[in-house]
Amino acid sequence: MDQDRFQDSLHVVFGDSAGGSLKVFRGLRPDRFLICVDPISCGPAPATDNLDLWSSRREAYLNALFGELTPSLEGEQVLRNVERLGREKSVIFWSGLSLDEQLILAWLVFVFDLKGIDHGKLRVIQFEEARPGAPAVSMGIVCRESLLERQPDPRSLGVAELAELRRAWSVFTSSDPADLVRYLAEPGPIPLLQNALRQLVYRYPDRHSGLSIWDERLLRQTTERSLKAARVVGQTLGYDSIDYVGDQYLFERLIALGSPDLASPPVSIVGSTRAMRFCDVAISAFGEKVLAGEANHVEENGIDDWIGGVHLTGERPVTYRDGDTLVLPR
Repeated sequence: MDQDRFQDSLHVVFGDSAGGSLKVFRGLRPDRFLICVDPISCGPAPATDNLDLWSSRREAYLNALFGELTPSLEGEQVLRNVERLGREKSVIFWSGLSLDEQLILAWLVFVFDLKGIDHGKLRVIQFEEARPGAPAVSMGIVCRESLLERQPDPRSLGVAELAELRRAWSVFTSSDPADLVRYLAEPGPIPLLQNALRQLVYRYPDRHSGLSIWDERLLRQTTERSLKAARVVGQTLGYDSIDYVGDQYLFERLIALGSPDLASPPVSIVGSTRAMRFCDVAISAFGEKVLAGEANHVEENGIDDWIGGVHLTGERPVTYRDGDTLVLPR
């Protein structure tokens, strides 16, 4: 792609950090950006063909997740500016390896389909390395050298890739976890996409402990001695994973583990839960039993959780995870 067309294209990226880096290091004008602030893999994402309904559901989740820290939904935010996608001559999506970024690409194809936009306008810049030898788990950590010197060329999506992205979106938003099992059973034409969606398996509760992978990691960072929630969340963020979740998502899950509404909370919480720096957390005796495999969090406390379009509740048999495999209810 020639430089003039590159500069005139509309660029879509996940997160303010990545957007800021591209503006500075690539010299792209601010009006040439739309930024996705929605961690699309987190929270409710049930299937719908109504884009307004999708947007309202996601905005409601963002407001609940971030509270007073909710990112702006105006200006550069792609969720409020989808009409621009159809007016531009070219749209370039910058992607790392993360689950969120791979899903945003699938979401863009979904939006192009709904709006009747020519898919020939959509191009992808896919980073696999943030710097030599280090995976680009997110565009937010791609170094300046890579942005300036190692940037892959924008490329169009072929017919098979578009079909696979549509399939992946259908699987992600499906209410039936069996669709994810079938999707992961055979290799697909976009290995990076399939590898990203594989991370959804670990969001399901373990059949022994009843903990999702992130709940387990949070619990392992707590101790009998009270720690600031900010410290527990910060240490949990240190896991190197393409399931690249943010601190607010982890804080929300940590608070849920200590909810007074639970029969046996795995953690105790002291202080205000308005912000992670205002409260202290400590593992409970029940939490220690859960980590030791002697108790099951879901069996004791129930569950109310979303994994894409799947809503796990006590009203139906729970889908558990056994290692790397989902155990579907009979």
